[in-house]
Amino acid sequence: MIPSRYVREEKMKEKQNVFDRFFGVTKSGSNMKTEIMAGITTFVTIAYVLVVNPQVIGGAVGSDQVANGVFIAGVICFLSRTQSY
Repeated sequence: MIPSRYVREEKMKEKQNVFDRFFGVTKSGSNMKTEIMAGITTFVTIAYVLVVNPQVIGGAVGSDQVANGVFIAGVICFLSRTQSY
């Protein structure tokens, strides 16, 4: 007779979706809801930083050209860090 623990593990493997199998979410002790919320939080944080940071720096210096430069530099840095190697 097969122990019930192995039967439960097999049923869990069948229920895993493509993202879970690819990223190993449950294997690392998390779940999809937590990971989606973390992704949304990260996106909102990056959007906030890209909008507010140039305004703060530009306001301190007193030039809109500086604020535009900081925004463009921030976008370039963000995009360069997300490139696949």
